Amino acid sequence: MKRVMIVDDHTMVREGLAHLVDSIPGYECCGMADSAPHAMALLEKGRPDLLLVDMTLPGRNGLELLKDVL
Repeated sequence: MKRVMIVDDHTMVREGLAHLVDSIPGYECCGMADSAPHAMALLEKGRPDLLLVDMTLPGRNGLELLKDVL
């Protein structure tokens, strides 16, 4: 099972993507975050295989988050 974490500041987008991910065989949504700091806190617990990240997050943007993750 591939684990996917969704990072987006819009609730409806997060929930819609989570529903889509959960409907794909072999994939599951392991967490959702609304900001880069929230995502960093969840990464250790969720241990995702894939991150879906909004590039226009408030505060630290999605590219900065990806640099921090790497």
